[in-house]
Amino acid sequence: MTDHAASWRVRALPILRGRRIVDALWLGAEQTRDVLHWSLRPPVLMLDSGLALYPAQDPEGNGPGAIMLTDDRLGVLPPVPLDRD
Repeated sequence: MTDHAASWRVRALPILRGRRIVDALWLGAEQTRDVLHWSLRPPVLMLDSGLALYPAQDPEGNGPGAIMLTDDRLGVLPPVPLDRD
């Protein structure tokens, strides 16, 4: 039996280890609507390497997701409607 978490960790660590978050923003309305075909704009974490991380509902990218935080001051970065910046 394959340990899927371990397999993904081996692939992710070289890309993510030691990186810093340099910005937190929401994907632009045009990119959200015209490229992803979603009706909500997902939050995006930008890393110092230029890599962007954004949540999706599932691996197929069928819709945006929220980023949950373990901080009492801010518990979530939710997707927002297309008409809000």
